[in-house]
Amino acid sequence: MQDQGWPVTDAAGFLAAWQDAVAGDALLRRRARYASVRFAFESGGTTAGFALNAPPGAAAFTVAAPAEAWAKALQPVPPRHHHSLFAMRMRVPGFALRGEELAFVQHCHLARRVLEIGRWLAAGHAAPVPETLARCWRNRNRPQSPAATCGSRPTAPPGASMRSRRAMASTCSASTPRAPTGGNSTG
Repeated sequence: MQDQGWPVTDAAGFLAAWQDAVAGDALLRRRARYASVRFAFESGGTTAGFALNAPPGAAAFTVAAPAEAWAKALQPVPPRHHHSLFAMRMRVPGFALRGEELAFVQHCHLARRVLEIGRWLAAGHAAPVPETLARCWRNRNRPQSPAATCGSRPTAPPGASMRSRRAMASTCSASTPRAPTGGNSTG
């Protein structure tokens, strides 16, 4: 099968929305405040370029993969080997990293956030993107009542002391027995 570009219905609209959302993302602005990099994601010859505090010029690195790989990577919860750029690099056939590898390693946390933003938009959500998507994807099928869900933890209010946060966290794990921790006693 020949690669047909980005795995969305309106590729041009998606790429424009992706670039706009990246430009307006507060978390990415904070993380990239000392960075100066230009990079791109490519699918089937169609490139989405991103510049973070960088002057005009060529991309330092390009992350390229077939449309099938991007279709999996842009799912809300990607399957195995498609959940991160490093996993894709090691396990996805057709994945290629072109350009400066050092620049990629230095800025992979920024590229990961850009990919998260693309994942959010590909799922049909609008910008702005929440700072942490893990909580959004993980809780998408859970009931609204925290008491009805095993594993959901009550959260401390903003400004709460560390002691109150630990107390709230311990209430969630109070039912699981723990082995006693002692010194070097041999009994």
